[in-house]
Amino acid sequence: MKFAFIEAEKATAPVAMLCRVLGVSRSGFYAARRRPESKRAGDDRRLRVLCREAHERSRRNYGSLRLHPALTKQGVFVSRKRVVRLMHVEGIAGKRRRRWTRTTDSNHGFPIAFNILNQEHTATAPNCQWRLKSAAT
Repeated sequence: MKFAFIEAEKATAPVAMLCRVLGVSRSGFYAARRRPESKRAGDDRRLRVLCREAHERSRRNYGSLRLHPALTKQGVFVSRKRVVRLMHVEGIAGKRRRRWTRTTDSNHGFPIAFNILNQEHTATAPNCQWRLKSAAT
């Protein structure tokens, strides 16, 4: 991660300064550039692509709980924690379902307020409609 940042920013700042700020030796940075990609990093790169594809196939609905079995169906056997980590790295998140809440109960025994305005909501002057209401009661 640090090495990728140094690689990206070396055009704008000296490598020595970037290494010093990030606490990495210069020789370590150059050695990491020559080193081949690790097996785990390569697997993670491949799995990130598979996670994104499975997420897109689910119309961006699936989170890690549903994405993990979808990957297993494809023959990709990884832990759910790894799927969570890769989804986080890729910026993938499942859609959260909203709870349905009933807001209107028309069958109640409470008194219903009288319609003083008779659906006329145009006011002739400021503060005149509420005066009509208080004068009518």
